[in-house]
Amino acid sequence: MCRPTSGASREYCVTSTSTALSLTGTTSWSNYSVQAAVRQPTAGNSRSAAVLGRVRDASHWYELSLKQVSGQRRWVLAERNGSSTTTLAQGAYAWTTGTYYHLRLDMTGSTLTASVAVGGNGTFTTLGTATDTSYPSGRIGLRSAGTRASFDTVKVIQR
Repeated sequence: MCRPTSGASREYCVTSTSTALSLTGTTSWSNYSVQAAVRQPTAGNSRSAAVLGRVRDASHWYELSLKQVSGQRRWVLAERNGSSTTTLAQGAYAWTTGTYYHLRLDMTGSTLTASVAVGGNGTFTTLGTATDTSYPSGRIGLRSAGTRASFDTVKVIQR
């Protein structure tokens, strides 16, 4: 069930458990942050919802997701390269299903920073960082896999 985080919201709801991908922006964007309120109604090892940055095409990007890995709930900062995904940084994070988490992926030069805010108060906590040079620029996106995720209040901030 979709429920917006604010009255004027236009929430993006993924109604299938198939992988869903939504992209916007231009491939010339380089130093910026992308953030969105993300909610997952279910958890499992093959389920995730993510914000994407520096998207080159439908199979090359950086992503910040909340997911379950080997039974543990975690945040994961990864690089998607074709059909493979490489974890750049990750850590334990006790997220709960049905709750909105504001995920933010900052990209400045080769530094990628993952942050989260709970409850929409705007105070982000840094989860971790990674360095990678695979994608120097690209669009933004939202992705869900294996879950009917909801996304709201998507923002892009130039750095």
